[in-house]
Amino acid sequence: MLPHYSAFKVAENFRMLETLFPGRIDLGLGRAPGGDQRTAAALAYPASPIDVCAYPEQVDDLIGFLGDRLPDGHPFKELRPGPRTEGMPEVWLLGSGIDSAELAAHRGLPFSFAHFFGQAAQGPSIVEHYRRHFRPSRECAEPKVHVAVQVMCADTPESAEWHASSLRLGRVQMARNEKREGIVSPEEASRHEFTAEELRFLEHSGMRGTTGDLATVVAELDDLSEQYRTDHFGIVTICYDFKARLHSYELLAEAYLS
Repeated sequence: MLPHYSAFKVAENFRMLETLFPGRIDLGLGRAPGGDQRTAAALAYPASPIDVCAYPEQVDDLIGFLGDRLPDGHPFKELRPGPRTEGMPEVWLLGSGIDSAELAAHRGLPFSFAHFFGQAAQGPSIVEHYRRHFRPSRECAEPKVHVAVQVMCADTPESAEWHASSLRLGRVQMARNEKREGIVSPEEASRHEFTAEELRFLEHSGMRGTTGDLATVVAELDDLSEQYRTDHFGIVTICYDFKARLHSYELLAEAYLS
């Protein structure tokens, strides 16, 4: 969430990580501030939050700092954030809409699309827009796409739906800015009677999840792989029960890594 930080500070941290773990560090940049406005104000206090309109400039400055190649005339060109490195972290732009896709394309950077909470129905067309408008750069010679997907996988469809119910209620509570200590349990979610308004919100919120037994989940992920024309996925599993979350990852690992 780059608007919470200075480009110099982020470059300093990630150059140090690159020094410790050369060639193993990726840096994902998001434009959204996250949380609510009060939280954003607290993160910046006593200064004012950085205007998100400055995000493209922050991205340019950050890459310049990481690669020691700020343009001539830049006020901070002579500064060196952190130790010198042989290489630099791979910089990805994260996004859930067309604006981030366009910026990634114009800057020649890899793009990660948030299918699990972004404009999922338009996701493949947004990614295709990125590919069509991609301009090769020193950082990336050709389009590179990653897709983040929410997955709840279990031994049976019924078990998967049971654990996924927590997230559905959690999304409604988050939209209402209701303060809670973590995600609700499936037992609490099962007692909640969704109103027609809440069901409409869930249907049109843009948030999408892949839920079911292993065969169902694998079939849907394979379909998404064809739609997005990538096999580079990030799996996000949010549920109340840690063992259920761990088992979901184990099932996917068995299917894809064995």
